[in-house]
Amino acid sequence: LQGMDKSNFAWGLAACQGRRQYMEDRHAAHISNNNDGHAVFGILDGHAGSRAADEGAHAFCSSFPPFSDDVEDNKQKIKKIFADTDETIMKQDKSGSTVALVYLHTYCGRRYAYLSWLGDSRIMHCSKAADDKIENGTTYYNYFTSVDHKPLLTQERIRIENNKGSVINGRVNGNLAVSRALGDRDIKRTSPGAVIAEPDIEHCLVCKNDIILIASDGFWDMVTPEVALTRINILISMFEKDDAVDNAIPNSHE
Repeated sequence: LQGMDKSNFAWGLAACQGRRQYMEDRHAAHISNNNDGHAVFGILDGHAGSRAADEGAHAFCSSFPPFSDDVEDNKQKIKKIFADTDETIMKQDKSGSTVALVYLHTYCGRRYAYLSWLGDSRIMHCSKAADDKIENGTTYYNYFTSVDHKPLLTQERIRIENNKGSVINGRVNGNLAVSRALGDRDIKRTSPGAVIAEPDIEHCLVCKNDIILIASDGFWDMVTPEVALTRINILISMFEKDDAVDNAIPNSHE
């Protein structure tokens, strides 16, 4: 996802099924029809079935919150969407899903983002360096990378154990590899409060040409943020060279 001007952005997606028999991952992408710069993008990494990821993708695309200038109030609106979606999924089946979601909105002519996530799907926000800070062709730097919700994290482990859960071999009750997710009905009923669907949310300004990378753990297990940033810089350099060539070629219709 790359910011262009206050109401436009370029975006793309890619999906690859791993060794599992069925593809359980889904994406969410919805852009407002009002030309107001409002949009939502995200990925949902399903497990134990695809129902949670399906329901989540639909809910996030159809429930864009009415944002105001109150950041904390907006965060509560997002958390309510997550909670309502989780409640719906819990009534349907036992599947679960991690989430990495970006809400974009424009306020007073500037674009802002709410980076929201559950589990080990991750969001990386890259900003373009000032011209006098560019070194060795490195145009972008890592502004922010979300922290995975893993059972071994101190604050997550404390919550799990305080809610009659346990961490065995790095998994909640020896089963679930993340400590926050949509769905996962069985473990939430066995140990209420151990696994939760409350996202962490980061609010940030998104400047022109900023890039936001959203991916599941299948990507991040193989590609570190540092490698991803290096590849972003290489690709941007290639695109800029192509643009320079295109701009140098006279229009045949002139």
